[in-house]
Amino acid sequence: MGEPREPVQPSRPGFGRRELAIVCSHYELGAINSMHEFNRGSPRSPKIMIKGDRGVYLLKRRAPDRSDPYRVALCHRLQLHLAGEGFPTPELVGTRGDNNSMLQHDGKVYELFRYVDGRACDRSTRDTQGAGRALARLHTIASRLPTDTRTPRGTYHDSDQVRRTIAQAREQVRQTPAVLKAIDELGRVYEDAADRASELLDADDSSQFVHGDFHPGNVLYRDGQVAAVLDFDSARSTPVVVDLASAALHFALEHGHAGESPATLRLNGGRLGAFVGAFLEESDTAPRVSMAAVHLLMTEALISEAVDPVARTGRFGGLDGGAFLRLVASRARRLGEEASSLLAGSAR
Repeated sequence: MGEPREPVQPSRPGFGRRELAIVCSHYELGAINSMHEFNRGSPRSPKIMIKGDRGVYLLKRRAPDRSDPYRVALCHRLQLHLAGEGFPTPELVGTRGDNNSMLQHDGKVYELFRYVDGRACDRSTRDTQGAGRALARLHTIASRLPTDTRTPRGTYHDSDQVRRTIAQAREQVRQTPAVLKAIDELGRVYEDAADRASELLDADDSSQFVHGDFHPGNVLYRDGQVAAVLDFDSARSTPVVVDLASAALHFALEHGHAGESPATLRLNGGRLGAFVGAFLEESDTAPRVSMAAVHLLMTEALISEAVDPVARTGRFGGLDGGAFLRLVASRARRLGEEASSLLAGSAR
């Protein structure tokens, strides 16, 4: 799961010392030798690495919008089901006494996992193919787990929340004519992709539990194999093609170096083909997957991922939000067309 960055400091946001003492008292950890902040993933969901005489653990406090106990229980149900079928997920550690997979304290929800030692995805063909196979296997196993009426179902596809986020992004940026034109274009491209994808998905009956946030940062490797798939906080019920398309985008999209302008926003055709090809070779759900919709869903996912941080902060990482949305607007439609051409060689 990567390496911790620095010791816990009581003055820093995240876990307080009293909070840690209370939470840890609910688990059978034995003697604790050290605790370190684990600065990986969303800062809204802080994590602590705990090293003790009974092993190494990762303590996580759920983000506020991911802490509904019923939703957490559903995610844990999926994780336990996957683990029971031999799929590589971090082991959930139960609480002292009642062996509960979550701890609720002071209005917050906590999870404790056995630490998984592994390296990050290196974006090689081998790692990309391994991830594609892992997602297919995840879908196959998850398809045998029934959902219910309370299982989360919303996604980036044809989403009113994405439409609201596009409108909110408009209010967060410097409203120059070029930026406003770009945001309007993003809205048009999103609607077009959503409408066309919906037509193709009408006959798709493959809604089931999926991961919901499958990207390189949530896959660990060891000895050339996938060692663990992490972070099931976004697990939900949806057609598997929606999960596949978002994952394919994340594994195929080229990223610039830190501090660079992302002016080269583009797909890596080799990685896209490797990921989707491996998925299809492994997948038991592929015959039900509407592959013709993947490039349209990738377009929707790109726009959703781009506008969300801009709507919240006015920026995308260290980049000006307006300038970034202009770039995405100039590439979104073309990127979808490129994906369609590249995927034609991956489908069986």
